[in-house]
Amino acid sequence: MKTWITKLKFVALICLLSTATKAQNFDNPGEYMSHISKQQAAITQKYLSYISAASHGKRAKKVEKLREKLITEIDEARDKVMDLPAFNGDRALRDSAMSHLLMVYRVFNEDYAKIVDMEEIADQSYDLMEAYMLAKEKASEKLDASSKKLNDLQMAFAKKNNVTIIDSKSEMGEKAEKVGKVNQYFNKLYLLHFKSTKQEMYLIDALSKNNLTSLEQNRNALSKTATEGIAVLDTMKGFEGDKSLITELKTLFKFFKTEAEVDMVKCADFVLKSENFEKMKSDLEKKTNPTKEEIDAYNKAVKELNAGANDFNKINQSLNKQRNELQQAYEKSINSFMDTHMPHAK
Repeated sequence: MKTWITKLKFVALICLLSTATKAQNFDNPGEYMSHISKQQAAITQKYLSYISAASHGKRAKKVEKLREKLITEIDEARDKVMDLPAFNGDRALRDSAMSHLLMVYRVFNEDYAKIVDMEEIADQSYDLMEAYMLAKEKASEKLDASSKKLNDLQMAFAKKNNVTIIDSKSEMGEKAEKVGKVNQYFNKLYLLHFKSTKQEMYLIDALSKNNLTSLEQNRNALSKTATEGIAVLDTMKGFEGDKSLITELKTLFKFFKTEAEVDMVKCADFVLKSENFEKMKSDLEKKTNPTKEEIDAYNKAVKELNAGANDFNKINQSLNKQRNELQQAYEKSINSFMDTHMPHAK
């Protein structure tokens, strides 16, 4: 997923026209550009605070105040840029900065408001989760395109007015760039995990309802999603050499495969035996004088069902234990990954 601020360049400006300038001397092209860059930097700081909080375990709904502060910061930046005069009659850079800030405002005021609402229902299905993440990606693409356009105009302005730009990114610029890389990497893994986890929930629900048809369908579907997930993971490299998420997720997918292809087959067999037993019991109860053979067969079926129930319970207890341990291990690896790689900003 692209992050709009990765294209912003926080640069040191050297004006070749004058070596001694006064504060707020907008006759100096370097200071004129610097004034606009400062407004961008302020917004970037707010954005980093927002994305950092959201990426370190907080849902977007819980960091709404940060988004509101960001919107206020954008308004303040727009006012400061709006107060700028045209530079020697040239309004192109100022107007482009205004357009960019307006786009940023709309994205965080409108697009992200919708994204917060989408987040509330995203975990209901894979399609909703995919749509939620796509909405965030589209919002980022809008901002990325806008900032690129502004950056191109800055370069053209600098060239036209003999301003040399030292293309060295600040610490904040480097953090901003890394945010995009971390999110792009993590989101791919998150969707893989969500797809199989959601499918397993459907499988467990089918088992709880003793629905053999649904159980078989969802068992095969889980086997497929887990197999596909492992295949994707096998093609991925670690993030800056860190393969912890891949390792933990692959272990979880292997559990899903075994659950679907082995354990749930045994569970399905028990459900079928239970259904057959209930039919046998019903048929026997309808008879006034059942034969000894029928009674013996019934008693044998009771013993087999009780033994099967014990095995069924053991399988489920084992699955629950393994599932909880593996999910906790994966969540722990996510927290560690984010703490290590996702930039923090206040």
